[in-house]
Amino acid sequence: MNVTLRPLARARRLRVPRTIEASRAVRDELPFLAGIVFGLAVMLFAGFFEARDRNVQGNDFSYMWAGAHAVLGGHNPYDGVSFPAESKILGTAPPHETVFGYPPWVALALVPLAALPLWVASGLFTYGGMLLAALGLRALVRARVPDLPLVHTLAAAALLASQPGIAALQAGQWAFLLVAALCWTALGLGSGSLLRSSASVILLAKPQLVLFDMWAVFRSAFAIRGLRYTMLLGSVFAVVVGLPWLVFPGWLEAWRTALIAQRMAFVPPTTPAQALADLIGAPGIWLAVLALFVTVAIGLAFDARGEGWLAIWIAISAAFPVYSWSYDQVVLVVPIVIAAGVIARRSRRVAILVAVFGFTFLLLVPTLLYEIANRRINESYSAFIPLTVLLLLVVSLWPDRRARHLDSGA
Repeated sequence: MNVTLRPLARARRLRVPRTIEASRAVRDELPFLAGIVFGLAVMLFAGFFEARDRNVQGNDFSYMWAGAHAVLGGHNPYDGVSFPAESKILGTAPPHETVFGYPPWVALALVPLAALPLWVASGLFTYGGMLLAALGLRALVRARVPDLPLVHTLAAAALLASQPGIAALQAGQWAFLLVAALCWTALGLGSGSLLRSSASVILLAKPQLVLFDMWAVFRSAFAIRGLRYTMLLGSVFAVVVGLPWLVFPGWLEAWRTALIAQRMAFVPPTTPAQALADLIGAPGIWLAVLALFVTVAIGLAFDARGEGWLAIWIAISAAFPVYSWSYDQVVLVVPIVIAAGVIARRSRRVAILVAVFGFTFLLLVPTLLYEIANRRINESYSAFIPLTVLLLLVVSLWPDRRARHLDSGA
């Protein structure tokens, strides 16, 4: 070969593998992208984007925006006067309580959005949350189930096309950001990235939902990464909680005396105790308490150094909140993905079956229960959704309860 042609031949040989790699990378993205496109198409053609736009002035985000707007104006949203007055002036969702229903770190964090017009702030919050959830879920499926493209598609579809995902869109709720936080936290604990694990502070936006999540994250961090890592993560939480508490020191007392009773007197919450009480009467409450204790015992049987630990405890947190609504259940996509990744190590077929059942269930059954809720004007029966997913994960992950998939020496 002519000496002058050798560099060209070498360049061609280098380009071929790069072209193959690029083609493979695009192919690997397609299953997840297909699920996202499907979910967006459902939202678009069923008119959910339009319905959301019509209700921007009165959805849940407008409530949060009004609380932050009170702070922006130099008022205390926990004084029992300022928040309802601000909401009335702004014409946002009328509060059912006399104090702001979110903790002070939420009120302060939303101040930058409160400085924007409501429709702009609402769009940034909701669509930004959807984008972050999609990015976090994409990273999770690529890390945990890289060779199961069907799981990628179903997870993405369930994120957006399920009733919880659609309800989160219309309500302007935190659910998408909670999904993103759980995804990055799971990845951070696995890789030892404190930055990723620190995304778990977003869970504090909904304290009534995260009691078991927080326990699971810190227990796993200590088991896998040790005391120093856990203390650093704890210091992030301490700053996020402590500084806003100094700004509004009386908020917790205001919640105790005003918010809790007023909130619970509103629409019955979506919890096992409420659902079982509605179904079988007073004994249902005790049955729910018993189920909680049994579930906690089952969760403790899992090794905190394994990925199954997080999947189970995220599902427990979703199934047994202080109170919740159906849109909060979109977080269930995260433990299903994690569980599929754990199960795939022993059986690819079983992992696919669990994922197909879990995501199909999320795509179909919540819609049926939501229709029932509309007729009852009470969505308490939707509490059976996370309970069913939790049962699925316990049964499918039980053989892996002592598995240690995460590197405790990293």
